Amino acid sequence: RCDNCCDNCRSGKLLQARLSTSPALRDYLRIPNTAKSCSMTSTVAHTFSSSTQQSNACRPRRSPSVACLSKPQLHGSQRHGLTTALLASQTTRKSGLATSSMTSSSSSALKSLSSSAQSTHIARPARLAVTAVFGKGPAKKKGKGPAGAAPAEKVALNVAVFGATGRIGSATVKQLLQLPSTEVAQVRAVVRDAEKASEMFSEAAADNVLDVAVCDLRDDASVAKACAGMDVVLWCVSGQDEKLTPMQLFKGLFGLNKKDRTPVDRICAALKRSDAKSAEESISKVVVLSSAAVTRLAWSAAKKKVLNTVVDIPIVRLNPLGTLDRQRELEQRVRESGLRYTVVRPVGLKTAPDWPAGRPVLSQGDVAVGRVNIDDVAKVLVSAAQSPQADGATFEVVTLQGYLSPLDNFETVFSRLRTDEEREAMGEDMGFGETNGDSPGEAAVLAEFKLMMQLLPGEIQDPTRLEMGKTYEQLDRGEVDRKKGAPPTKREKALADGVRN
Repeated sequence: RCDNCCDNCRSGKLLQARLSTSPALRDYLRIPNTAKSCSMTSTVAHTFSSSTQQSNACRPRRSPSVACLSKPQLHGSQRHGLTTALLASQTTRKSGLATSSMTSSSSSALKSLSSSAQSTHIARPARLAVTAVFGKGPAKKKGKGPAGAAPAEKVALNVAVFGATGRIGSATVKQLLQLPSTEVAQVRAVVRDAEKASEMFSEAAADNVLDVAVCDLRDDASVAKACAGMDVVLWCVSGQDEKLTPMQLFKGLFGLNKKDRTPVDRICAALKRSDAKSAEESISKVVVLSSAAVTRLAWSAAKKKVLNTVVDIPIVRLNPLGTLDRQRELEQRVRESGLRYTVVRPVGLKTAPDWPAGRPVLSQGDVAVGRVNIDDVAKVLVSAAQSPQADGATFEVVTLQGYLSPLDNFETVFSRLRTDEEREAMGEDMGFGETNGDSPGEAAVLAEFKLMMQLLPGEIQDPTRLEMGKTYEQLDRGEVDRKKGAPPTKREKALADGVRN
């Protein structure tokens, strides 16, 4: 931790952990093996930060390890060197090679980048270079926080599903019940209405395969009881299913609810209290069902202009009673909980025969628009609950019709995802309005955007021309054709209000 960082900055801990396992990195940074943790982290931090005169305060709700860094101004060879180093690190990590086996070309790129960053007073490129050298190693991915380590061996999990009688929650419970006992030992359906759950899962309940737990999401003790003995919690309570009080609705409308204690806060606290294992052995995990588009309102004006096709759409334009803002805040609280986590963001939810199940396609950058089958969402949620490869990642999901799901339960796809830490370190705006269009992170977002636009339903493939409640097929038939930038109609406003009623 350098003197310019805030007290909560995790950079020092990260540096200490990685330096202890990377002799090549110590040699590169000229750090002696006998360096103590405090002096070691101080030396490394100042190696990369002493050239900058800026002192950046951490933004609230941000990851301090990224918020402490100034924005990069990469040009030409600097940007090329950084990209080369990051790609080399990514390839090394995914292939299971040790960090000391980096190619000489990528090492040279890192040295060149570090030297250039110091001479031009750039802070973030230096931090990125450190991230690239460290990589993630051959070990399983880790989520943020002290309890981020994945279990060493695969064990049968006890899984609780909150919102189990909802559309996605019920599909998730059914998929969990199909798994062998060697993978899932117990499934708990957490609901408000026990009678409804018993009717929906009557056969499983009768065979004592499913445990039904009634829970008041507003009560700490009730939530803690529902989480007791659980290894993984799947949060499948959608914005429509969560019953909010009139005061909560009012505060959500004006963005005044950011400090309120939420059910997800209670779940994270309960899991941390009940998990008596060490951080290295912890298997407690939260998988959050969120929504695509939650970050778009918080993008910078420049980013909104470039990616207008996914911004000027009904759900973003109307944002019923601050639903997107609440979901974005919920995601960030989970990231900061210290637990292992995965955030899954489906696009428009559909069922067969309107939109049959197919192959779930995962993307990152919050630029996905289209449709996804509910069963496909459930399949991804269950796989993410079991897979350490999905730890610390946030991604969107759409359904590609006519293709089958992968046989490896998305393990390969998960392994290719960037963690939230990696995305932030690459300079991607994760929903806080800080964007440098030249950063590798934003370049990756633009590439994802161009790809995902090809997967839009219909023939016209322009979601900005849709109105809320209208379909791509209606757009193709000429039954709806909104003008770009047009304000919401009275019908759209009434429909948006009905989403919360």
